[in-house]
Amino acid sequence: MFETADMSRLTVAAPVGKIEDVLRTCASLGCVHIEEYGNFEDGIGVGKSINTDNSDHISQMIIKARALQAELNATNTGGAKSAVEANKLTISMGDKIDSALALVDQIRDAQSDISNLDERIKALSRVEPLGIPLELMAGFEGLEIYIAETAKASKAHVVFADMMSEIELQTSPGIIAVACKSSDGAAVQIGLSELGAKPIQIPAGKGSPSEMIATAKSKVSELESSIITCEDELAAWSKSNGRDLVILLEHLEREESIYT
Repeated sequence: MFETADMSRLTVAAPVGKIEDVLRTCASLGCVHIEEYGNFEDGIGVGKSINTDNSDHISQMIIKARALQAELNATNTGGAKSAVEANKLTISMGDKIDSALALVDQIRDAQSDISNLDERIKALSRVEPLGIPLELMAGFEGLEIYIAETAKASKAHVVFADMMSEIELQTSPGIIAVACKSSDGAAVQIGLSELGAKPIQIPAGKGSPSEMIATAKSKVSELESSIITCEDELAAWSKSNGRDLVILLEHLEREESIYT
């Protein structure tokens, strides 16, 4: 257990043009903790944050460094670096952090694409047993197509027996497709209701559902391979730069406390 120690509050005043240097000197002592303040304390205005080109650079960089550290959870097993070396990291690590975050974005984009493709594969798998090209499922002028799921697909021919000369009926376990003239649409819907059928949203596209499923699965495999490659590159990045990332983040947080 760590022992507690008495702390004293230190209020620093300096000319506006010198306040950054004064605060930086205090921070470099190591035992001084600079705390953020509200706009007012006890009714007394306590100033405002320092706004310079460097403060903007620090603000932008700390956002990126925190985002990357949240992904990598890097550790520093090599020990501390001097303040001068830590400050140099604000220059040398910029492009490295951007490249690592680009890998993170690639992984997220690939995961999102895989999720969308999985949903498409599910939708295509529902209509695949019918063996009907997707463009035909959308219907034509004067012709309506009904695609629906039902546990009573085997009874469809009985339900639509009186209409078989007026419609085209295709069935497969759990799913049915009915093509009819617009004038017969109401009667077909009544038959579907009798079967307890639920309409299926027809996936966009043209061609065979089976071929589209194969294409989508191939794309998923490519994306999964891409994710593995990016994850390996991130692991290598963390191994080479993780220590510097941790040191840089500590330095940036101290700088941020000075500017704010």
